Amino acid sequence: MQTLRKMFIVLGLLVLSNMAQAYDYLQIQHPQQTWRTGQGTIEQAVISIKPQGIYMEYGLYLTFSARGLSFFANDSVEVQFFFDLPKEAIVHDLWLWVDDQIMRALIMDRWTASSIYEDIVKRRRDPAILFKNDENSYELRIYPMPGNKTRKIKLTYLMPAQWLPTSVIAGLPTNLLRTSRTPLSVFHLLFWPHTDWANPRLQEFPGLPFIAQQDTAFGDYVRAEIPTEAVAISLNFALDSPMQNGVFVSKFQDNDEGIYQ
Repeated sequence: MQTLRKMFIVLGLLVLSNMAQAYDYLQIQHPQQTWRTGQGTIEQAVISIKPQGIYMEYGLYLTFSARGLSFFANDSVEVQFFFDLPKEAIVHDLWLWVDDQIMRALIMDRWTASSIYEDIVKRRRDPAILFKNDENSYELRIYPMPGNKTRKIKLTYLMPAQWLPTSVIAGLPTNLLRTSRTPLSVFHLLFWPHTDWANPRLQEFPGLPFIAQQDTAFGDYVRAEIPTEAVAISLNFALDSPMQNGVFVSKFQDNDEGIYQ
């Protein structure tokens, strides 16, 4: 896995407004020829999960394309991705791949972010912007994408896990993957093992193997290949509960400070 480099540029921002979206939809559109539009494709999808106290941290890697929409190499099109996450989700990071670099988003108010994004679009540079339109509705825009190429992002968010007596469960955002015009043939689920967190599995596919992988940058992890039929249903990732006598305490260390949960 490629190392993420923290380069702060204006990709966008996360803010509230009263403009609600109640559906998941992936659209590709030519900004100057708006009648040229159609449903986009997710070429690749990877979901990583890491326990963070009582939360699970999701890393959603998505690669978008305009496959099958009759765009050409000289077309500069915009990715428009409308999607819902549970209202408890806390989105805190957005990354955009630009050539061989990975750019990280800034967080700012909606109107400032919109103004900067529109200005950059006019100059045909490389922005992305993420709006929070309602308590659970989001809007991601990326421009430009050559009509015959792809754009890749990573979206990171936290979600409270469901704690049961013997297991901890986290739902997977398969609703986002179902927006693809061309169905995914497979997507990958990554998990970093820890002494407190054992036996990773999918509840709906209990026999699906998690294969050990080596990574010098991020540490060794396990990976499962999720079949295409799984995208059509709700999926739940599960781990054995680390609670002892009904209690689990964790600490996040940051230099000389720590946070307990």
